[in-house]
Amino acid sequence: MSEITQRRRVYNLLDESVTAPSIGRLINIILIVLITANVIAVALETVESIHQQFEVHFAVFEAFSVFIFTAEYLVRLWVCVEDKRYQGVSWPRLRYAMSAMAIIDLLAILPF
Repeated sequence: MSEITQRRRVYNLLDESVTAPSIGRLINIILIVLITANVIAVALETVESIHQQFEVHFAVFEAFSVFIFTAEYLVRLWVCVEDKRYQGVSWPRLRYAMSAMAIIDLLAILPF
């Protein structure tokens, strides 16, 4: 029996259908909360008085969020070869990167 690789372990953590439901679900909930917080922050930044008062906080939060989303994108790009949809195909990471969800993720972090 082959040893489970570190990449496979990380893939299992990110995939709700493979991992213990609570871990995969928790990761997704954290990401959804972070996305929601970013939407709220962008809306609050449109109010000039709030923007002026919390400008530095908004900038730090944005940088933190971009870091998390970039790390998630890169980790998913690394582990995608463990996904059955990308096994046995040429250029699996490129195929993943061209998927709808990966493109949406990339578009979310590129403007930063």
